[in-house]
Amino acid sequence: MTISALIVDPIFRGSRLFYSWMACEAFQSAGFEPRILTRREVRSEGFDAYFDDQSPIDPVVDLPEGFWYGKIPEEQIGRIVDAIETRLHDRDPDEALHVHFSGLDELFPGMLDALADRFSGSSALITFSFVHYDARYLLSQGAGFVKMREKIAGALTLLPGARMLILDDRLERATPPEFQNQVLVMPDPAPLTPETIGALKKAPQVSTLYDKDDARIRVVALGRQSDRKGLPDVIRAARALPQKPGVRLYVSGPLEADQQRYKAPLTELTPDPIVWRDDYVAEEEIRLTYRDADYVLLPYDKSFEGSSGVFSHAAAFGKPIISTDHGCIGYRIKRHKLGFVYPSGQQEKLAEILQTLPKPDSAEYQSLQAAMANYEAGHNMAAFSERLVDTVKTAQQSLKTNSNHRPTSFASGDQNQPQRAETMPTSTLQEKFEQHSTAPEHLDYKQIMLFDTSVSSKNIGDQIIMDSIRPLLRLIFPKCIFVNVPTHEYTGTEALKLIEQAEHSFVCGTNLLASHVNDYKQWKLQGTDAFLLSNLTLLGVGWWQYQEKPNAYTQFLYRRILSDTAMHSVRDGYTKKQLAAAGVTNVFNTSCPTTWRLTRRHLARIPKEPSDTVVFTFTDYAKNPEADQAIIEALSRKYKHVYCWLQGANDYAYAKTLSVENIKFIAPTLEAYIEFLETYPCDYVGTRLHGGIRALQAGRRALILAVDNRATEISDDIGLPVVQRNAVKTFERTLENGWNIDIHVPYAEIDAWVKQFGHASDFSMERAVDRLIYDFPDEPAEPAMRKRPKIVNISGALKRPHYAHYQIKCRDPESGSELAFIAFRTSDAVGINIRPGKEGAPSADLLSGIKFISDDYGDYLQLRFTNDGAFIPSSDLGGNDDKLLSELERYLDGANTSGRMRLSIRPDIEDQEDAAQLFFSIAEKFMARRADAASQ
Repeated sequence: MTISALIVDPIFRGSRLFYSWMACEAFQSAGFEPRILTRREVRSEGFDAYFDDQSPIDPVVDLPEGFWYGKIPEEQIGRIVDAIETRLHDRDPDEALHVHFSGLDELFPGMLDALADRFSGSSALITFSFVHYDARYLLSQGAGFVKMREKIAGALTLLPGARMLILDDRLERATPPEFQNQVLVMPDPAPLTPETIGALKKAPQVSTLYDKDDARIRVVALGRQSDRKGLPDVIRAARALPQKPGVRLYVSGPLEADQQRYKAPLTELTPDPIVWRDDYVAEEEIRLTYRDADYVLLPYDKSFEGSSGVFSHAAAFGKPIISTDHGCIGYRIKRHKLGFVYPSGQQEKLAEILQTLPKPDSAEYQSLQAAMANYEAGHNMAAFSERLVDTVKTAQQSLKTNSNHRPTSFASGDQNQPQRAETMPTSTLQEKFEQHSTAPEHLDYKQIMLFDTSVSSKNIGDQIIMDSIRPLLRLIFPKCIFVNVPTHEYTGTEALKLIEQAEHSFVCGTNLLASHVNDYKQWKLQGTDAFLLSNLTLLGVGWWQYQEKPNAYTQFLYRRILSDTAMHSVRDGYTKKQLAAAGVTNVFNTSCPTTWRLTRRHLARIPKEPSDTVVFTFTDYAKNPEADQAIIEALSRKYKHVYCWLQGANDYAYAKTLSVENIKFIAPTLEAYIEFLETYPCDYVGTRLHGGIRALQAGRRALILAVDNRATEISDDIGLPVVQRNAVKTFERTLENGWNIDIHVPYAEIDAWVKQFGHASDFSMERAVDRLIYDFPDEPAEPAMRKRPKIVNISGALKRPHYAHYQIKCRDPESGSELAFIAFRTSDAVGINIRPGKEGAPSADLLSGIKFISDDYGDYLQLRFTNDGAFIPSSDLGGNDDKLLSELERYLDGANTSGRMRLSIRPDIEDQEDAAQLFFSIAEKFMARRADAASQ
């Protein structure tokens, strides 16, 4: 396979120019035949230092002549995408295409949207890489950056083989989990080969910027000058320097067009202590300027956190740096000891640094140069080229490997493409685990052993289990080291040593328990394990199938190796019963740990209505061709788009024995499945239990078709949506009529299991999952309980042919205020009259809006609930009294009630006792609301 490269750079100025040149050099050295797609006005200052008229350049983008920085217009983004598509179509059939963007900043977010629309799901061998200078969205939790992160994460999942290349060393230690393997930290070099640097160091020419007769320390700031470049700090620090300081500042570069206000102060401070060169100079002179400097000044404003070509050139020439202390550059200087830093805006600190700089002949200066040389050795052009070429080859190889299983490609605007969903971000950062953990300190940095069911397994469901368990255990043990041994292999000598060293050893949850462990070997146990293994704790483990009581050998082995002091966690009630039959009774039924993420707040986000897209699964070891074919046909009738995910190693072979001509297959990887679930709104219907639970975790409707005891038992315990696979007619009715998601995870048992490890008594797994995995904000605390209003008198009932009446008098025990409620019933209505007690008389009548109602009971407010109308649309007044109570408050607070007002409801109260109970409840609620309002 040959690879051609297309480098996209519409700016093609300043640092963009040489990043494109370095990419071009790297691709040429690898034989990738690169071309550069850029602006029509190609030539600029610096162009001739890197390119000539024979360079492989395609000028297609229209930009204003002076355009250096800013957002590329949408029309030009469209031109770029059209050019990429043309290049893709013109390539040889066996040729792969890699598209490399020299900078994403000026193209975000429009370019990602356009590329995703055009190339998502493409079967062509095309991959993408994007250089991104600003990595704040990967480091900050600010709302704007989180939104940006979601946008980019979604795009990366849609674009084939996409990689984000970040020029920010901070990401080496802090890449968010959702970007693992898609965000790569790149070396950030100057566009200078070792030969070029060597020749420059020997060149007899000198920079024209410096005063050769001035022996003071030379500190230079290079580039177009602006607020963003920290020019105000330079001016103020220069003014703070004493007369004839031991340092002289050199500023090389013109002012940005909107920064002309700094011309006067720069002119005023020239020639001492500042020398200002207010024009562009040739690339050769710029390189000499770096070479002949003593220090390079980078006083970037707080608004700038990214990388800098000036920094890279300073590193190439071994010049120590003075910089502000924030962002990528501040991080590099502090971590690698490359110079001096100060807080942005504190010019007095900058002035202090300038006056105390080590002289070039000092040992301290030479130490700074040595540190810079060490840094540059790993961040030079050769390192950049190697990393870039490796990235392209890896992306193309993975794309080629998975190409047979990727979804059918869709042409631009294809109406058969399912609608993409917005990415649902999750966050499991270590810092958040530690911040919110209630784990006891004595567990910090201890070893936790996990018996891992995903190793040596052909069932990706085992990966789903472990993928769910790890972050849950990280919530419980945030500062422990996790070590894994496989359950599908016999325990060896090294594994036994690790188990012996562990603080806790957890057997992680598949259906690996059985009644005849001497015959069934899903958990690879042997007789000697009874004497080698001990104190193991079960975590969400299940029983293989419906079986008889465990045999004597099984009972002996389980009692020997399982802890008799720790509480075990099993996935269903049947497993708990079978363990009890084996003599293991210290067990909680916590359901499967994959369900622990199904919190009430998360489940509330799952759509109620069906999607037009469905993903289904088969089970290769539980075949039923007749039932499975009927399921496929039913799904094809119900859904517009039908996909099949291959969870098991032999699922594809089995699928091919059925009629699946119009079915699209999703690659048999967990990553591909997660990507699909997070990309397309869809339903899940299938025989794979954990495939369905993973869909629920992703916020998708799921219906699981049970083929054995596992799904059936969990459904019986927690309400997991399950239909028996072989009951085809029942399945078809369920599919047609829909199903509810009414899952109730046993968090009380889960919390009890967790608390045995020393967690606080108020630990809540549901709250921890909401907070740390789904990033839900904390719910407001429950209000303090207040004393209930006391009923002090009930009178009635006056029996008349068409009228029944009750009076309920309430007193609030805290405020002492009273209200009298009068309930009545006529032949066509149920109503309530309310009058204040000690607090005064009412001032209007809500029913008529004309006058008080006055009778033997005094002045009162009357609210009637009549047959006509349905202002409160319900047949149960007690369940819909918020509107009523609000109106009562409006009345008693003196609201304007002169307009006609009526609250209506069906009169379905059949007898006097029901009416009394109904209004009794309303009276209590109303008194409570009034008291709460008064206390605030």
